Amino acid sequence: MLVPMTLYCIKKNQSFLAYRDQFNDCQNWQISDLDLAIASPWYWTADKNVAKIFITQTEAEVFLNTHYEESFSQAEINLSSYEYDEL
Repeated sequence: MLVPMTLYCIKKNQSFLAYRDQFNDCQNWQISDLDLAIASPWYWTADKNVAKIFITQTEAEVFLNTHYEESFSQAEINLSSYEYDEL
């Protein structure tokens, strides 16, 4: 049985905020240590399935308030409904 759950994500220009695990992903990349050190793990994607999920609106607000980079300007918190299988 699918159970709906309301969660929050951050959107900007129809894209969702997502997180890339650089250290696990770097095995597949051909990048230098310097590139890895300066690259941001946060990126924007159209794929809702890889979006960073926040359990509460407050958690999403705190995230936005602590990230002042240019890429987060004009980002907004989006209420999303997800469904998962009940165990």
